[in-house]
Amino acid sequence: MQVSQQTKRSGCFRVLESQPIHQDGFVMEWPEMGFVAMTSPNDPKPSIVLSAAQEVIG
Repeated sequence: MQVSQQTKRSGCFRVLESQPIHQDGFVMEWPEMGFVAMTSPNDPKPSIVLSAAQEVIG
């Protein structure tokens, strides 16, 4: 019996998905501990300034 490419691929993904690294979950943002994906209250303020010619001045 010939096994289709789709069946082989599914088996491969089944093995990969069983690995612990692929079983992680999501956590709620926790800024005090640094668990923030974007726009953390601890992010530095932007400090680059561009001139009218799009050159960095500061």
